[in-house]
Amino acid sequence: MLNVECFLQMVRVLAVVPKPLGISPGQRFKLEQWAPLLVTRGISIDFSVFESQGLTRIPYEPGREASKAAHVLQDAIRRRAVLHQAKVYDVMVIYREASLVGPAIYERLLAHSGKPIIFDSDDAIWVPAAGSVNGWFARLRFPGKAATTCRLASAVVASNSYLADYASRYKRSVHVIPSTIDLERFPVQPTLAADSPFVLVWSGLRFDSSPISRRRAMRWSLRTEEKDGLAGHQRLSARILRRRRRG
Repeated sequence: MLNVECFLQMVRVLAVVPKPLGISPGQRFKLEQWAPLLVTRGISIDFSVFESQGLTRIPYEPGREASKAAHVLQDAIRRRAVLHQAKVYDVMVIYREASLVGPAIYERLLAHSGKPIIFDSDDAIWVPAAGSVNGWFARLRFPGKAATTCRLASAVVASNSYLADYASRYKRSVHVIPSTIDLERFPVQPTLAADSPFVLVWSGLRFDSSPISRRRAMRWSLRTEEKDGLAGHQRLSARILRRRRRG
């Protein structure tokens, strides 16, 4: 247990994240799983979440535009609380974006506080989403704000060289730190028998799997898994039959 002196010497980090804890794979890989380990090294992480439970349940369902708009607007207004929260922290980590919609307003306001900002991303979030179930609504995310956040940040963390190359256009201090997996929670699978079914596991959001599902060479059986509270996970169980050509 940490004593009072250790607590006072802690580096306090506010992680500004989009989703409630335990739902987003990327958010878990980049931040959540590290929180209990970093506290033993003198770094404490608290999470400031954008999405309410109501919004988390519906964003990847088709339609329901009015309900989505209402929830997003409410959450965007509620997000202003992060400006007050940030005052008591030493540094902020913005994972992907501070708000699900709109330009980099909250990012600019957080930068105005004078606290160091680390911008962390594990995806090409500056690319407009293609084939999103949210249609025109997806355009309100302003993907171009990734460049603004890079400029505002004290440093940028990228998961690979491709993301780092983009960030380097706007910020000199760019560090490549690959996403990691907690092998105590997700151990390496033993070697399977030669006659085992071919199984592909997709870790991501539902709409992200659409390019895979269009593969002509495979027939896919898709089922959603909700395990350990990770509702954003999907398991694509696929048995390769044979290549087919469309006539």
